[in-house]
Amino acid sequence: DAVLIATGVYKTRDLVAQGSEADGIVHAIDYLTASNRKSFGDDVPEFEDGTLNADGKRVVVIGGGDTAMDCVRTAVRQGATSVKCLYRRDRINMPGSQREVANAEEEGVEFVWLSAPAGFHGDVLTGVEITKMRLGQPDATGRRSPELIENSEYVEEADLVVKALGFEAEDLPALWGVPGLEITRWGTVRAEYETGKTSLDGVFA
Repeated sequence: DAVLIATGVYKTRDLVAQGSEADGIVHAIDYLTASNRKSFGDDVPEFEDGTLNADGKRVVVIGGGDTAMDCVRTAVRQGATSVKCLYRRDRINMPGSQREVANAEEEGVEFVWLSAPAGFHGDVLTGVEITKMRLGQPDATGRRSPELIENSEYVEEADLVVKALGFEAEDLPALWGVPGLEITRWGTVRAEYETGKTSLDGVFA
């Protein structure tokens, strides 16, 4: 009689930059899933061959949310030789949990504030080209927008880069062939706050 949509938001935001297809650059969801599966005792070939394993590596995590915090702290537990987190804004404007940031720092994670990746070196990753940033005028949400500082580039050596840039909604109306399912400007399903009703009879979210 009714359908409830509870799919979550799992489409990974990506980073397009020179060299971004190099071996050694992975998505957070793949990295964390492999770690969890290994903890459960599963056979995880990508973990065993080092693709999704930080052991003995210089790790750079790109992002500032809770997923990024999961990644840096997982890398520490896996035995990374160093773990750095790049974020394009400063600490005050970071979206992730401040408690987790403090915990990560206690565990040896280095936060590189006001920094953004401009590219990656090597077919097999050897480093991240980083550009320094500064905070400019507030954007439409009130947050100060990061701006590039010219001629500030430098290379950070790395063996593993984890892209933890957050997630966005998949195009559910197109995937399911239901164009009448209304979505918000963020791509999530539009539903009444009180009832969960969507634009389709009998469908809730």
